[in-house]
Amino acid sequence: MHPIHAIMFSAFQHNEPWETVIARLSNFLERPKEAVEALIRPFIENPENVYVEQGGHQFRIPKNILIKSEKPISYERIFRTDDFLFD
Repeated sequence: MHPIHAIMFSAFQHNEPWETVIARLSNFLERPKEAVEALIRPFIENPENVYVEQGGHQFRIPKNILIKSEKPISYERIFRTDDFLFD
C-alpha cells in the first residue's frame, strides 16, 4: 500500500465528522478538499476490492476498508499521519 493511502485511512480512526477529517487531510496533503474526497471516496464502504497502481505495481485494497459506524470504536493503537512518512 502506498503511504498516502495509509495516511488517509489512519485519519478516520478518531470518530470525527467527515468534514473534519477531509479538512485535516486537505491541509496535510496540501490538496483541495474536493481532490481529497475524490481520492478517499472509492474506499468508503466499497463492496469490491479496489486496485491501485503505483510505480508499475498493482495493490489490492480490501473491500469495506472504511465503513460508517454509529458508535465509537476503541483502538489498541492510534496512528498519526506522520507515522507513515519516510525520507
